[in-house]
Amino acid sequence: MKISDIEGYYSFKLSSGRLDGKKGGLSTNSVRLHSVALKLIFKYALLNGIIKENPCTYAVIPKKDDIKKKTEFYTASQCNKLLEVTSGT
Repeated sequence: MKISDIEGYYSFKLSSGRLDGKKGGLSTNSVRLHSVALKLIFKYALLNGIIKENPCTYAVIPKKDDIKKKTEFYTASQCNKLLEVTSGT
C-alpha cells in the first residue's frame, strides 16, 4: 500500500463515494473520519509487525474543490431546443 493509493481512495470518496444511490461524493468531514479509521487500522498492523510503515501518515486529503468535475455539454438537439425556446428574447 502506497501513499498515492490512500490519496486516491480519498479522492474517490470525495468525488463519487456515496453508497445511498444519490449523486456525488462524501463531505470532507466524512472523508476525515475515514482517514482516522484507516490510520488506526494501519497503526495496529504496524504495531503487530504486519507492515513496516503506516501509509496514512503522510497521505493528504485533497480539498473537494480540487477534485476534477465531469464536464457535460448540450447535445445538438438540446441546443436547437434552447435556441427555439429563447428566440426573440
